[in-house]
Order: sequence, then structure tokens, then C-alpha cells
Amino acid sequence: GPEMDFTAYDNFKIKDPYYSGYRLLSTPDRSGARPEIFVSTTNRSAGKTVFYNGWLLHQFIKTGKKFLLLFRNKYEIDNAAQNFFSQIGDLFYTGLHMTQERGIKNVFDKIYLAGPEENTETLCGYATSLRASEQIKKYSSMLSEVEYILFDEAFPEDGGYLPDEIQRLMSIHDSLARGGGSQSRYLPLIVVGNLIDVFNPLYV
Repeated sequence: GPEMDFTAYDNFKIKDPYYSGYRLLSTPDRSGARPEIFVSTTNRSAGKTVFYNGWLLHQFIKTGKKFLLLFRNKYEIDNAAQNFFSQIGDLFYTGLHMTQERGIKNVFDKIYLAGPEENTETLCGYATSLRASEQIKKYSSMLSEVEYILFDEAFPEDGGYLPDEIQRLMSIHDSLARGGGSQSRYLPLIVVGNLIDVFNPLYV
């Protein structure tokens, strides 16, 4: 697990009627294999972000596995930790807070989880953007501890996709799955959004 023990603050539990992603995350693909890309779409916004944010932090507290929050544009990284935690803090993680600091300018930020005591900041994840995909190649070894990638709000209502969105998405995934070495490792990518457009680039 993480070097600091946050178990006492972890009250992650999903009750009906709220959305749970456990079934999606444990369902094999059509050929019976373990999928690497999970796509969660429902018409109602209720609960998907709460579940996946809460689950990722729960995984970190339990196992120490770090996550990467993926955004489309670089400016969205600035409030990543705050936005991520505001969805789940009061519900499941009272007493904890999150902070972030610059990792490499315009490439990624680092996200920390902390308790109420001094000096409990513990690195739990990172935030980057699709627009940084080229730079990520260069710095992939610095993100080699990432065990999950979460791309939330993946289907923008205004259709504001990047021209090469899916190439960038797969480039970031592959850079981190290789993580400096040539051997690829299993790295689940969770894509979450409200289904507005079935012709979105991911489905195409």
C-alpha cells in the first residue's frame, strides 16, 4: 500500500440506486479475455464520476496503485486534484485532502493525498492532457508507476474533439504501458462520459 496508511479514512461504498462500475470492471471482453479499455456511458450524469474517482482513491489506499487523470486540454490540468476530490471527499474520505504540484511544465502535474496531520502528503497520481502526448513519450519513465488511466468527460457536448484524439489517447496509453522498457504491461484505461454522440472518435 501507500507509505502513509489512510485506511481509517476510507469509507468508499456504493449503495443503490447510485451507479456502480464494479460489473463493468470485472466483465471479460467478447473473447473472454481481460479488457484493457473500459468505456462507461450512461445518459444521466448521476454517479459515474463519483464511482470511478472514489474507486481509484480506494485502490490507492488499499494497494498503493497510482492513477493518471487524463484531460483533453492542458489548461484543464490546473484544478485536477481539486475537481477530482470535490466529487468524493465529503462522501467517502472525510478528513483527507488532495493537493497538486507541477511535475514538468505543460506535460504533467503530480497529485498528493494527505491526512489532517502535518507531513502526510503522499503521491497518489498524476494529471496530464491529450495535447501533451508527444512530450509524454519523452518522459514516460517518470510515469511508470501509473496502474490506471481515467479519462472522464470524454464525450464533450460541443463536439470539441482534437483532430487526432484517438491517436493521442493510444499514444499516451502505449507510452506508459511500455514505461521506458520495450515489454508492454497491462494498463487499464477507463473512459467515462455522457453519451451524446455515437459517432464520437472512440466508437468510430
